[in-house]
Amino acid sequence: MTRILPRQIGLDLPVATGGKGIELFDSTGRAYIDASGGAAVSCLGHGHPDVNAALHAQIDRLAYTHSSFFTTEVAERLADCLVADAPAGISHVYFVSGGSEAVEAALKMARQYFIETGETGRTKVIARRQSYHGNTLGALATGGNEMRRTQFRPLLIETAHADPCFAYRYKLAGETDEAYAARAAQSLEDRILELGPETVIAFVAETVVGATAGAVPPVADYFKRVRAICDKYGVLLILDEVMSGMGRCGTLHACEQEGISPDLMMVAKGLGGGYQPIGAVLLSQKVYDAFARGSGVFQHGHTYLNHPVACAAALAVQTVIKRDNLLENVRRQGEHLLQDGSRSGSATILMSATSRPRPVPGDRVRHGSRHESAVRSGIETLCAREERSDGARAAGVSVRWHHRRRARRSCIDRAALHRRGGADRRHRRTARRCGGRGGEQRFGRAIGRERLKRRSGMDRMFCARAGSLVLVAMLSASPAPAQDVPGIELCTAEKTMERRTSCLQSNVNFLQQSLSNSGAARQQLDAATREIDALKSQLGSLRKEIEEIRATMAAAKDRKEPAKK
Repeated sequence: MTRILPRQIGLDLPVATGGKGIELFDSTGRAYIDASGGAAVSCLGHGHPDVNAALHAQIDRLAYTHSSFFTTEVAERLADCLVADAPAGISHVYFVSGGSEAVEAALKMARQYFIETGETGRTKVIARRQSYHGNTLGALATGGNEMRRTQFRPLLIETAHADPCFAYRYKLAGETDEAYAARAAQSLEDRILELGPETVIAFVAETVVGATAGAVPPVADYFKRVRAICDKYGVLLILDEVMSGMGRCGTLHACEQEGISPDLMMVAKGLGGGYQPIGAVLLSQKVYDAFARGSGVFQHGHTYLNHPVACAAALAVQTVIKRDNLLENVRRQGEHLLQDGSRSGSATILMSATSRPRPVPGDRVRHGSRHESAVRSGIETLCAREERSDGARAAGVSVRWHHRRRARRSCIDRAALHRRGGADRRHRRTARRCGGRGGEQRFGRAIGRERLKRRSGMDRMFCARAGSLVLVAMLSASPAPAQDVPGIELCTAEKTMERRTSCLQSNVNFLQQSLSNSGAARQQLDAATREIDALKSQLGSLRKEIEEIRATMAAAKDRKEPAKK
């Protein structure tokens, strides 16, 4: 039994023992293609010889020193490298151990900037709905992921949220990208005016949205308008490129393609490529000057700031990216992806459509096929348009399809499929990760299987919302009459309904533990409990019918035995 508190208790995870290139290996010798690079981290794959050599050399030289007393050559070289390739105006770097730490540091920098400049009345931060900026309290408060925020809401600082730039969901019919970009940016200005421009510290946004809404790029001149609005009201622009930065979108920083420079910017993930935990805040000259001319101290810090081994790993990763011209390869593959879909006419790109030379994020499905309609239907079903009580919209969910033999299974973004047993365990699937931070938590929980599809109602998807969670189960809407089903199929149906009832009950127990203080959750739980009762009633009826069939078959057998004798 593991002594580690896992992300989800009860899962039987394989033990990773090695990695090489795009593959990971477990203790049984099985190889896995690490297609997403973990949580969008391993940009160079596993076991890169140059990075490994740099790590060994740095460990032999110096493993750790505290940043209050020393700097190191490798940290200085990494800072010079990042500033040299940063957007215009970026002058300094602050090294931390990951994305969430970088967001916390940037929020404190933004607040202290206004203290240093004498605007102490600025206390409010604005972000966007359907955003994600990390799991520490400040980062969680800033983000717009309601599922993650709900149970910790009493601990979170007060923040405000504007509309996302999400053309697939919010652009009106007949509206151009430019018109929609103007409308989305106006939502930010309206929020600033509502709160009072003199009270707003910063606007925080992911240049390309990752973990919550899927892979969603901005449209038209949205960020240029946002930059102008921030400058107009003296608000700092903080860009979160923990996921989208460090080359993932074809340029080292995604904001380069938007033609803007932020005041503060967070990077991580691809910075160190997973070889060491490292993140960074890139700050502009005006922020640095405010500190230098004021107190001269940034009131923040961690034990592992500027960690020499982490900086050595990041420097090696960035050196390989430059030396091997990998950004050009990213752009070339992105263009190939677009041209292939355009030339064949067999694919359409959902969620995003952009002519920029970045690899287009989104889901590719065959145009006009039932897959496309299923993706759209799943998005519309699970991404509720209606506003929540606190004004935030439901987190986005994307749907993909797995092909194995003739079965097709839909997956909820970030959800873990219910564990299978026996020989079928090797086919257990887990849902796609759209680049979540720190190994993102699951969005809701998905259970059930598409089986007995020939029977009426067996493939209906039941969605029960409880607070900010989405519980999905495959339920039987209207079982076929017993007299129309052979006895063996009734037995199969009995086992299937028992399994589904058990799955639903376990998820109800989970919801009771997690959301017992929510009035809305209680209503949803009551509804789910009633569904369980209905299933149990149907199960009882099936069992009675099975017993009758068995009795009839036994009587018929007894009548045949004397005749044979």
